[in-house]
Amino acid sequence: MAHDVDIDCMHVVAEFRASDQSIEQHVAAVRAIEKEIFGREMEIPVAYPHDARSRDTSGAAIADLYARCRLKIMRESATLPGKTGVEARSLEGSIAEIDMRERCGAWKVSRRCRYYLEERRMYHRKDGAVVALHDDTLCAARYAFMMRRFFKSRIDIGGGAVGTAAYSQWLRAMNRPFDLFTGLPFDG
Repeated sequence: MAHDVDIDCMHVVAEFRASDQSIEQHVAAVRAIEKEIFGREMEIPVAYPHDARSRDTSGAAIADLYARCRLKIMRESATLPGKTGVEARSLEGSIAEIDMRERCGAWKVSRRCRYYLEERRMYHRKDGAVVALHDDTLCAARYAFMMRRFFKSRIDIGGGAVGTAAYSQWLRAMNRPFDLFTGLPFDG
C-alpha cells in the first residue's frame, strides 16, 4: 500500500495470494514484488493480524517463522490508531473507515490487483455480520491500512523529494519508472 499524504488517499498498489505454499515461497514472492516495483528489495515491514502470534503445529509463532525467513514484520500486530484493546483490532471499525474512503475517493486500487478486486466484489454480509470467506487480500490491505501510521515517505526510503538529484537517482536506480495503477512501465 501507499499513502498520498497530500490528499490523504490510500492506494492498494500490489498484491500476492497463494495457497499451499511454504513460508519461504511466500517471502520470495513478497521480495519479487518489491523488486518489480522499486528495482530492489526494500524490506518493507509487513503488518499482520493479532493471531499471527499464535502457535502453529510445530509450536512456533507464525510471525516468528516469517521473521526467520528475513521478512521484516512490524513489532506489533495490526491495530487501529488511537484505539486500545478489542476496539483497536475492530473488524467493523476498520471496514467502516475503508468504506468511507471508498465512497469519497480516498481509497484507490490498482487495476493490476485482480485478486483484491475479485474479493471486493464478493464481499458481503449475512444477518448483519461480515462473511469472512475468500478475503485474504482484503484483510492484508485492511491490516496495512490499520498500520498506516508507520508508513515511510519516499524520502525516508531513499527516493528524495521530487525535482531533487536524489529523486532522479532513485528513479534511475529503479531501472524503469513503474505505473502503480496499471502495473506496467511508463512508455516515455
